[in-house]
Amino acid sequence: MDIGKPTSLELKAVSIYKNNLAQYTRQGKPSQPVETFELKVQKASRPLVVDTLTAKYGEKGQAVVAYGRPVVKVSKAKPRNFHLGSGYSTGKFLSSCVGAAVSVETHQGKVEGQVLLVETVLAGIPETDGKSTQTVYTHVSLLEQDGSISSVPIQQITKVALIDASLQEELKEALAAKLEAGKPISESSVTSNSASNLAPVYIEASGDSKEDLVDVTYVDTAKEWLCSYRLEMPKEGEEFTDARDGAEAVQLTMLGKVKKHDRRGLG
Repeated sequence: MDIGKPTSLELKAVSIYKNNLAQYTRQGKPSQPVETFELKVQKASRPLVVDTLTAKYGEKGQAVVAYGRPVVKVSKAKPRNFHLGSGYSTGKFLSSCVGAAVSVETHQGKVEGQVLLVETVLAGIPETDGKSTQTVYTHVSLLEQDGSISSVPIQQITKVALIDASLQEELKEALAAKLEAGKPISESSVTSNSASNLAPVYIEASGDSKEDLVDVTYVDTAKEWLCSYRLEMPKEGEEFTDARDGAEAVQLTMLGKVKKHDRRGLG
């Protein structure tokens, strides 16, 4: 059965305890006979949430944790590892295209075929009087359609083209990835990384009632609520009394706050 995109649950109440834990209460309104709700929590605390989670759907409905629901993760394939960028050469690029159909042009003409191999030699670096060497790409061998193999001097190549349209697109994607990697890290990237630390918990609600809400309660980690108290004693001649039974009393005010960036799981 196709249960579609999960629905989020709205936070209704939080009870923060002194042991870095809190009890969360959320609610959701089903819009169909069978509704799936999604609860996103930190991966590290997911076992605690699942163990303490209770769900209720009115008097006649049923709400259960969907333990067996598969988590569908869509990941984009990484671009092909073409040799691109500073310090590379046409020969180095062709070495990352072995097997690809290419068109190579020189002043003598054009050759088409699959990249079979790229030859290299070790050459001395002039500035070091030959004490140091570097790899120099000399020839690329192409397997032509008639089965013959042509060897093209890389120094004479004036133009290279990928014949396969899909490889052309992969090359564009690889270039785009290189460009993206050079960008500074933005605030949105940090947010995205934070989102990757979340794990879903699914609750499936089924029933006929359209008036009832799904109530979900669970325990999760939270920052300890560090609060202070203010005790007010009655002045001379004054008297504080308990409104419930009239007994003599003092006034105790609890002061505290939760920083915005500490509100984990409160969204």
